[in-house]
Amino acid sequence: MYKIKKIRADHVIDFAAEELKKYLRMMMPQKGEIPISFDPAATEGFRLGLLEDFDLPCESDNVLLDDIVHIDTDECGGILAGSNPRSVLFAVYRFLRLNGCRWLYPGIDGEHVPVAQIAATKYHKLADHRFRGHCKEGAESQQCMLETIAFSPKIGLNTYMIEFDIPKVYYDWYYDHKYNDKIRHHTMSQECHLLLYNSDNTHRHTSEHLSLFHQVVSQHKHSDWLVLPMLLPNTIGMP
Repeated sequence: MYKIKKIRADHVIDFAAEELKKYLRMMMPQKGEIPISFDPAATEGFRLGLLEDFDLPCESDNVLLDDIVHIDTDECGGILAGSNPRSVLFAVYRFLRLNGCRWLYPGIDGEHVPVAQIAATKYHKLADHRFRGHCKEGAESQQCMLETIAFSPKIGLNTYMIEFDIPKVYYDWYYDHKYNDKIRHHTMSQECHLLLYNSDNTHRHTSEHLSLFHQVVSQHKHSDWLVLPMLLPNTIGMP
């Protein structure tokens, strides 16, 4: 039976443990319940904590701003650590990604979680960029905004920007259908144009890129343009 041990008490690490449990149970439903407990002296199971809790090296002089993830696991558990509590959450998502999980776009329909056994994983990385995020603008629903916030750390983003503390204007546009009469009516093309940008702003469509693209297109059939920088780990310097 798998176990999840929190080495340090922190509400973000609490959430990271719950996310790890949720996706492990989706991947391996036959394994049953996965208990979570606080145990600073734990030596088995999945141990979640900061780099310093495991005497691991830290190549940053500002651990609050720099995200470093460290993963050292086998088929039974291991260490999922970060330079700060936020980075521990990134370590969990990176571990799941290395074991086949994908988050293609916000919302539960954008999740790809394989039914598979986990494999031994080793990984250590300082994020290439200290601040990674995007800005939401225009008419949008509250559900859309909340799903996008939840989606962001799953693809390595640590910043979410919106123009207002309370986006009433955007909500009003969405829920009151403001300006709908000004939208030019047109028929959506059956062709979906693909834009994939690498960190050097060049286009390079690999087999992995196209595979992920086809997964998304199969769900999104009502858009002319589909911009997918979030699918590619090397585009945003994610940890």
